[in-house]
Amino acid sequence: PIPNWSWAYDPATDMVPPTGDVEKAKALLAEAGYPDGIDIDVTLSSSWRNLLEQGPLLKEMLAKANIRVNLLSMENPRWVEEVWVGGKYQVANNYWLSPLADPDDFIYLSYKCKSGMNAQRYCNAKFDDLVEQARYTSDKAARKALYTEATRILDEELPLIPTVNAGI
Repeated sequence: PIPNWSWAYDPATDMVPPTGDVEKAKALLAEAGYPDGIDIDVTLSSSWRNLLEQGPLLKEMLAKANIRVNLLSMENPRWVEEVWVGGKYQVANNYWLSPLADPDDFIYLSYKCKSGMNAQRYCNAKFDDLVEQARYTSDKAARKALYTEATRILDEELPLIPTVNAGI
């Protein structure tokens, strides 16, 4: 969740290996009770071309792990109402390009309980405590350590899966 160009980035907290692991994904699906794979709906906003264009790519990549994707699209006002506000989706994509260099903008807004940017409705009290501490700590090394610990919680619980994290 913290991009590699940020001073708070810690490569040890990368959530998903860049190359993926298709066989491990298949094994995890089988372990979860889906030995023949799973069908999912991915809801996309047709108003955001860059996100809409990710749909077929996600479908193709996930098919390799026996995850069959049904792509759904809708105009942005409806997408915001149903997905962002209503939470009526299985899988959706979105993006966040922060105008700030501070890691708080990537972590706090996207994952803190009841944040307006937390569309996945993730909530973890320990995580919230760590990001609150980091937010009000002036020592940069101490802040980085707190963000790293918070990111490890996200790595473990995986409330969302980053698909793209571009350098600037």
